[in-house]
Amino acid sequence: MLLIACGALARETLAITKGHGWPHMDLTCLPALLHNSPDKITITVCAWVTKHRNSHQNIFVVYADCGTGGRLQTTCDDMGVKMIAGPHCYSFYEGKDRFCDEYANETTTFYLTDFLVRQLDTFFWKPMG
Repeated sequence: MLLIACGALARETLAITKGHGWPHMDLTCLPALLHNSPDKITITVCAWVTKHRNSHQNIFVVYADCGTGGRLQTTCDDMGVKMIAGPHCYSFYEGKDRFCDEYANETTTFYLTDFLVRQLDTFFWKPMG
């Protein structure tokens, strides 16, 4: 099985696969910087699914919607590939239902993960000025 994941989730995804002893899962991560231009996420995921379709019987996308406006889910459905449901990757940390309940009251909240702390210059200061 191939997992195509957001680079921001690489450590967590590896921890899960190694922690459960799942050596049959290969992980490839796309640049987390795609989150700064979510219109590119769907086309990039689609290209990677197409590239690896012949070498892996099962492919799973470790992304949420992440600003694609539902296009990523539609594309995955059209390609017969499963993905994690949710508004964005931060919902994975506390579960989609709980996150959506909390997010409804916290629309101005910014989620600062370990990944973002390590990549603050790359994700904020340089691209956003």
